[in-house]
Amino acid sequence: MKAFALIARASALLLGLLFLAPAWSATASISVAATTSCALAVDGRIQCWGAGSSGQLGNGGVISSTLPVSVGGISNAITVSTGASHACAVLTGGTIKCWGSNANGKLGDGTTTNSATPVSVVGVSSAVAVSAGNTHTCAVLVSGGVQCWGANTGGQLGNGSKVNSSAPVAPSIGGSAIGVSAGFGHTCALLNGGTVQCWGSNGSGQLGNGTATSTVAPVSVSGVTNAISVAAGTNVSCAVLSTGALQCWGSNRTGQLGNGTTTAAATSAPVAVSTVSDAVAVSLPLATGGDKICALLRGGSVKCWGGSVDGSRISVAYQTTPSLVAELSGVLAVSSSGTHVCVLLASGAVQCSGSNTAGQLGNGTTTTSLVPEGVVGLSGVKLIAAALDHTCAVSGSTGGVFCWGSNAAGQFGDGSTVSSTRPVAISGSHSVTSIGAKDGVTCVVYEGKVACTGRNATGSLGNGTTVNSVTPGSVSGITTATNVSVGDAHVCAVLASGAIQCWGDNSYGQLGNGGSAQSNVPVLVSGIATAKTLAAGGTHTCAVLASGAVNCWGDNSKGQLGNGTVTSSATPVAVSGVSGATAVAIGFYHSCAVTSSGGVLCWGQNTNGQLGNGIKVDSNVPVAVAGISNATAIAVSDANQSCAVLATGAVRCWGAGILGDGTTGNSTGTVVDVQGITTATAVAVGQGWACAVVAGGEVKCWGQDEFGQRGTGRSLGSFASVAASAGLGSLNLLSSATANLSFDTEKVFAWAERSFPQIFTNTGLGTKSIPGYLYRGYPGTNFLFVNETGSPRLFYVGPLSGNSVLELGSLADFVVQAGQ
Repeated sequence: MKAFALIARASALLLGLLFLAPAWSATASISVAATTSCALAVDGRIQCWGAGSSGQLGNGGVISSTLPVSVGGISNAITVSTGASHACAVLTGGTIKCWGSNANGKLGDGTTTNSATPVSVVGVSSAVAVSAGNTHTCAVLVSGGVQCWGANTGGQLGNGSKVNSSAPVAPSIGGSAIGVSAGFGHTCALLNGGTVQCWGSNGSGQLGNGTATSTVAPVSVSGVTNAISVAAGTNVSCAVLSTGALQCWGSNRTGQLGNGTTTAAATSAPVAVSTVSDAVAVSLPLATGGDKICALLRGGSVKCWGGSVDGSRISVAYQTTPSLVAELSGVLAVSSSGTHVCVLLASGAVQCSGSNTAGQLGNGTTTTSLVPEGVVGLSGVKLIAAALDHTCAVSGSTGGVFCWGSNAAGQFGDGSTVSSTRPVAISGSHSVTSIGAKDGVTCVVYEGKVACTGRNATGSLGNGTTVNSVTPGSVSGITTATNVSVGDAHVCAVLASGAIQCWGDNSYGQLGNGGSAQSNVPVLVSGIATAKTLAAGGTHTCAVLASGAVNCWGDNSKGQLGNGTVTSSATPVAVSGVSGATAVAIGFYHSCAVTSSGGVLCWGQNTNGQLGNGIKVDSNVPVAVAGISNATAIAVSDANQSCAVLATGAVRCWGAGILGDGTTGNSTGTVVDVQGITTATAVAVGQGWACAVVAGGEVKCWGQDEFGQRGTGRSLGSFASVAASAGLGSLNLLSSATANLSFDTEKVFAWAERSFPQIFTNTGLGTKSIPGYLYRGYPGTNFLFVNETGSPRLFYVGPLSGNSVLELGSLADFVVQAGQ
């Protein structure tokens, strides 16, 4: 090695730009959220794919795309961030452009008008990083300041108020920021020196200050003093430490804290993520439907944990400790939406896995069907049940059970946790006369007994424990059941006597026994002795009585008990004005009943038209579904969709999602006919899909299929390459004139970090650039850099060289040493 004077940039310049040097050239990166994915190539161009209805693909249209499309007018981006239905990029020079949904002003252009092409954020000219959240956006400036814009209902803009702003405002951070992350309703910033401050919503302790009190100004995260990166997600936050350890705080409903528990109570101070000691970056989702968190480790491997609603090989629901994604290696970056995950490989290729409802995997396909398709290899069905991520059916001849879709919690009851896109016969099942399924749980009635399998965190298996089971076990003390219904975290059964027993979660009084204590064994519902049938929903329950009246109990925040109030009740109350009811079905916040005349009445929340009366106004008393007078059966879902079987054999649906009429859904409350269904005998509605039993006992399903819940027999995907924009070949973010140099530089930097971690500890901030040089900064003011013009050489500057620049040698020689 030899020292020499750097011909352009003195070492003092590099030292002064530690972490905050404006990276006025692009480093390849990826960013995904919800159903949209974006990627930045080293030539400064951005491509996006997936959902585009709000203009979030940035190509001037509002049409979704299963292949990457170029974001219009941007050729000099240096970083990109994808939020909920919008995206933003920092451009060379420090300006920011955003596109997509502009609800609450999150595009930052001073308006609330959506834009399908990039618009400039007003007043920002020196940004070095940007983070697009759910309803707001934040940026870090060269000065170390932070600016935020968009929604502020939880104080997530950090400027001391709760007033939305369509133009940037400055939170009062107590120091100089070097990173920022905008989450679902809160924000966190990494300060120079390694401390973290957060602000905004704090109901789950996601601000990390030991409380659950929201704040409109930044507060310090307890005990974090050596962070190198921070990420804010949906009610949870995480920080990577300089040691490689990872700490998280906030919600742990699906094991997001990675500490081996699914403790319902939030942790409001950081806890260590188990089995992670060499993290360089972490990605937290913004999606409300999935909580899959992934961390990038030194050496290019990936570990993931938390809840998942995807159909990939990393789909292990409620995984409480990190698990290595075995098929991934050589990863430079990882991004998780909660329902799908994309990685950038050292080759420049982008690979994705998981949910593909809107084409967000970028492979030219989707897993959504707008019209019914047959379930493979299944006939003779008489009963069907649809859940969050799986479907089960009962044979009309034997009473045997078949299940398909996700089996991550053992909800098939076949002794495994192996998912399947084809129906799996459940060995030993017979004489089943009723079946219910919901979030990771399946229950059946046979010979008067009730047996349940799957997730048991709230005691919903009814066996006196809270331990999951992959085989069906008998519910304690029930021998005369006639039917069963599974809610989100509780289960109820009607007995031959007309009484009802319930078990599981009781936070809202949904067990109907007058209390709120969870029970892992059945308890008697108060005051009901003549029940004929029932339905368990999100956090409430309803029953049809022999008189034709309907009683409901539990949560009533949206009027879903139907008694003219929004007051919850832990004991049954009569639904107003219902007589002659023959069936009832309920979702999370709404309920519906079929009457003896064939009419359908619904009540509760109506944000997506799920009450079927043509408007979107909630109702705490029953309203008639328009255009239905001959219904025989009803099914609804937590996802605000309702469907009815008619006496003619047709099926009609209304509300949110794919309704089976050949369109992507109207959510207006207008009732539509499901195409091609004329002989239906039963219908079941899941989270984004539905199935009908038709003549001959065949099953036809429509809607989403990310878990294989439609029974199509397709292969559940591992990570696969994102296609190029024309669909020919694969997307490569390093395929430009500087691709080889960028690739070789990244390889050598990674080798140095592996070989000399005591000097070159990966900060997770990636490679940056100033004109003529690519470089990485490390703790202790150590730097490695490579010249971009002429013959590439590797240089070091830092305390080991007395802060003089040392030429280490030819980059090519180090590439050989790093291994080609």
